[in-house]
Amino acid sequence: MKKYFIFFIIIPFLLAGCSSNNPAIIASDDYGWVLIWEDNFNSENYDMWEKANHTFAKNLARFNPENAIIDDGILRLKLTGEPQASRDYSGAEYRSRENYSFGRYETRMKVAKGDGIITAFFTYEDDQNGLNEIDVEFRGNNTNEIHFNNWTSIKDENSEIIKLNFDASEAFHDYIIEWQPGHIKWYVDGEMLYETKKDIPQGDQRVIMNIWISDDKSKTGLLNEDELPTEAKFDYVKFYTK
Repeated sequence: MKKYFIFFIIIPFLLAGCSSNNPAIIASDDYGWVLIWEDNFNSENYDMWEKANHTFAKNLARFNPENAIIDDGILRLKLTGEPQASRDYSGAEYRSRENYSFGRYETRMKVAKGDGIITAFFTYEDDQNGLNEIDVEFRGNNTNEIHFNNWTSIKDENSEIIKLNFDASEAFHDYIIEWQPGHIKWYVDGEMLYETKKDIPQGDQRVIMNIWISDDKSKTGLLNEDELPTEAKFDYVKFYTK
């Protein structure tokens, strides 16, 4: 199937003529969401995305730009046993250059399986305005569970763990974050699984996808190096506003 990247410039008077059959508009609850951009990963879009080269305190891997690869319409984020700078392992992170605000963030992904391994799709920014983060996260030691998290600079993590009726490492599934000023909703394969109205981030954020190794063995299990290399796969990312 042919895939493509689209950026929509919305002219207000055109919206009055849009219908539910217009592919740039979809329905979600009582809202009409307008597709602003999508990337189907046919090729590298250097103006939109960058490959990270950093790490953080709880990450046993360091992100290596060479581990983020676009291949046959799929973004592949690899995790390997190759040392990278100060870390013994190499992960991958793909993130938007621009920050975005309230809207609907959607991806189709297949996560990595294995103790200690984290696959995530999320929005994030930590700048002069403080920390803001909204997560869809999987721990590789139990890919039948999904973690929905949200953070602000003045509050600890709010987290919800939900059991799925499938193994997210075996096939691609659709994941959505709907972020509005007063609430966040998370969807899996079109079904809303969780909503929160607590501690909603207000600052603009980047869109990020990554794979890494957690140092918290009590929650994620102890890494088995025999399971490396592994990878998480992303089919597309879309962003809507209303």
